[in-house]
Amino acid sequence: MSDVPLINSATGSSAAGTGHVRLTLAFSPALAIVLACIVGKASLALVGRTTGWREMLLAAAICLGIGLIAVAPMILLIQQEVSLLLRCAMFANMARLLGVVIGASVVVFVGPQSVHRTALIAWMSGFYLAMLLAETLAESWAIKQAALRRGYGVGRLAASAPVVDAGARMG
Repeated sequence: MSDVPLINSATGSSAAGTGHVRLTLAFSPALAIVLACIVGKASLALVGRTTGWREMLLAAAICLGIGLIAVAPMILLIQQEVSLLLRCAMFANMARLLGVVIGASVVVFVGPQSVHRTALIAWMSGFYLAMLLAETLAESWAIKQAALRRGYGVGRLAASAPVVDAGARMG
């Protein structure tokens, strides 16, 4: 598909181009981590606590790598069917959670002794939550854009669309 925005006549909304959607997905983990760094450092400064830069940067590097791995399938498959993109979003949630847990475990149990483990886990938890929020918002927006490009009326049914009772189908 082209990068020209498409107008869906049923809803009146326009779909963003695939290049724009890919960039948004690719930069969502980095943006989330940068914002979490700023909020975390400012919060620690307000309460008078100091946490090393090394732990923050190590946690940021691990989480950024995991975040990029998590959104990579959706970035690559953005022009596919909406149902496949929904599966990619579910994979991203699982990959992000498992990646952060495994990354934290490796650093805590095998990493250098000079790393303050509690600070590292705190930073990784904050980065995980920030990435979860940012990537979920970006992924749901990307899925909506894919649905608009396909001509699906996102958010409402067409006037002529039949409504089927799911309970009646099951017998």
